Amino acid sequence: MAEDKDAGEPVAIIAKVDATIERYLSGRFKIKGFPSLLMFSKGQMITYQGDRSYDDLLVFVKGGFRKVGGEPVPKGTKEMGALEQAWNMFDVTIKRDMDSIWEFHKAAFFLSLGVTLFIGLMLGYCLFGGKKAVKGKQN
Repeated sequence: MAEDKDAGEPVAIIAKVDATIERYLSGRFKIKGFPSLLMFSKGQMITYQGDRSYDDLLVFVKGGFRKVGGEPVPKGTKEMGALEQAWNMFDVTIKRDMDSIWEFHKAAFFLSLGVTLFIGLMLGYCLFGGKKAVKGKQN
């Protein structure tokens, strides 16, 4: 990319951030896994999903990102009003935790639901279903 700078073309600035230490940035930019590669261009944040080779990254930076599309760069808390800050705190903490719990624990949830339903049906059958209903007096 150094040759692009010498040719007068725009140059990509690359920064490395340890999101385990810079938690504010990982929250602001919704980083869920490591390593994450993000590109910022004209107010848009684009997540790189391709191979980590030099050539693939170069193609992405030189215009391949336009095919992917992005989302607006999230505001920092300093640029937010009080209501936005409260919503952001909810989104970053509680909502994200619930989303990740749901994503990674669906199987456990449905298994426990199934087991509970099965036990309830068996208990109901044992208590009420095994006996015949009495319709009238028997002599």
